[in-house]
Amino acid sequence: MCNISCDTECTILILKSMGINYPVLKAYGLELAKPLLVIVDEGQLKTAVNIFSDGGAPQISEYTREKERKKIFSETNSKFVIYPYSSTKKGKDFLTFLSIVAKLGVMGETQINAMPLVISEGIPLDIDLNDFFTVFINGNLSGVYIDGMTVVPPDRELAVVENQIKLRLSDVFSQEKKVLLAAVCFLYPNMFSDNFQSGFENLLDCADRLTARNEENRDTNNLGEFFIQELYRWQERTGFCLIYALPNLEMSITENLHQVMVYNDDFLFVKEELFQEIATPFLGIFSIGVLKRELVKEGILCPENAQTYTAKMSYYNVAGEYRRERMLRFKRSRLNCVGELDFVDLCEEI
Repeated sequence: MCNISCDTECTILILKSMGINYPVLKAYGLELAKPLLVIVDEGQLKTAVNIFSDGGAPQISEYTREKERKKIFSETNSKFVIYPYSSTKKGKDFLTFLSIVAKLGVMGETQINAMPLVISEGIPLDIDLNDFFTVFINGNLSGVYIDGMTVVPPDRELAVVENQIKLRLSDVFSQEKKVLLAAVCFLYPNMFSDNFQSGFENLLDCADRLTARNEENRDTNNLGEFFIQELYRWQERTGFCLIYALPNLEMSITENLHQVMVYNDDFLFVKEELFQEIATPFLGIFSIGVLKRELVKEGILCPENAQTYTAKMSYYNVAGEYRRERMLRFKRSRLNCVGELDFVDLCEEI
């Protein structure tokens, strides 16, 4: 594998092992009973689908006929059934359908033999994350490949896998954690033969982190309020004052939009880089996509549509030319912290 972090590599290996070894995991009673939901960055959907399909996993959509769905889920073995998410009403309904299928393990009277994998650019809005096991894979995935470690172990190696499963799962109570650790155990024979014991321990640690992050991402009570409080704390710590009124912007501003904020009567516009700096205290607990999703749900972040978290900010440059720039758009009236000045006024006072 190339061009990605060790953590991302471990994540992909674990998830692929879950899909490839799904029939055996299911026979062991080690299944998630919910779809995998992999969240990737904008523009990475097609690449991610290729990574997890290995050129052979079937894809389905909300337009796939019921008869064909049953055939795909029953006849697919040791591969994912992949749904590249589409942010439409039918797409949202199809997510509900997939969560029910994964929970029941059947479609009608037909047993499913493959694990549903949803891949989405950003978190689908208005879904219950409790119905999915959610994993975030950030960054550019171009050039990423799997080197063959994720293969179904031959029968002669299953005893080794079973011993590892018993060893690693003996004091684990979470079903989700059991499934991820078991998926790692299926990689053990291959890694052990290549003296990759330290790599195996890294995979076990990654499984722990994925389970913990999935649990944390579901507990988002009052996240909007906490973000607003952190915004004011960040401003106090940094003394931030690079905030400018629209619509006319000087060249020194337009060339450095990633370092400044701009505003009109209704909205405050912020680039992704600055937003992530403000949100740093949250990112050890929540994924950036979860934070954005909750801010949208609470009416703080105002994207232009359900397919993005951004909106186009309109302005005139120093030459009087009309320009538009894609930025995160926040509702000013929702950014006020109780007992404090309006955020824009606070910055301009400095």
